[in-house]
Amino acid sequence: MTPPDFEHTSINPIVWECLKSQGIDERIVDAMKRTPIQKFLSEQSRFRQPPNSLNSPNKLPRFYHPARALQALQAQPKSRILEIGTFLGCNAAVLSELEAIVYTVEIDENLAATARELLHRFGYGSVSVINANGLFGLPQFALYDRIIFTCSMTQRIPLVEKQLVAGGRIVYALQHQFEQRLISIDKDLSGKMLSPVDHGPTAFEPIRGNESAT
Repeated sequence: MTPPDFEHTSINPIVWECLKSQGIDERIVDAMKRTPIQKFLSEQSRFRQPPNSLNSPNKLPRFYHPARALQALQAQPKSRILEIGTFLGCNAAVLSELEAIVYTVEIDENLAATARELLHRFGYGSVSVINANGLFGLPQFALYDRIIFTCSMTQRIPLVEKQLVAGGRIVYALQHQFEQRLISIDKDLSGKMLSPVDHGPTAFEPIRGNESAT
């Protein structure tokens, strides 16, 4: 968990109140507040900045979309989480603050190495960062209670859904023509994927990798 001496003075407190006013659970907001987001931000200049991720202070949409995805995920303490799309590891850190067991996959080798170092430096050494193509999931550590894509897709990935435990949930940002929709899908206790639940519009960077390869 986050060491107690981290301070986040550059994150405008109004951001947190706005998230709550938009219906984000206090548990999610509190986890984000405990996360040293500004520490991650200080490293981003070395990399391109993806839109609508936790990589810009004081811009509500960049907090709102990840927060909504986390809320749709409904991660519980001790849940085994697979995150696809690590970037610098900030979202994985929030998941860790939610007391989840986190595995996160990043296709870019340099980003994966940087995220691994940052997470360790900021007190999240328990997060497992794997440099791999997330379109194939992470079968060596399956099954997972929750799976979240922190990047947009044009289609569901059944290969990844198979790595979800019965009773689990997967969250996608699915691109439909000119709009992305935040979608959650539960797997029932018999192992059947249920009908998707649409949580409304969202905005994430497209996944890197060839979706047709799966």
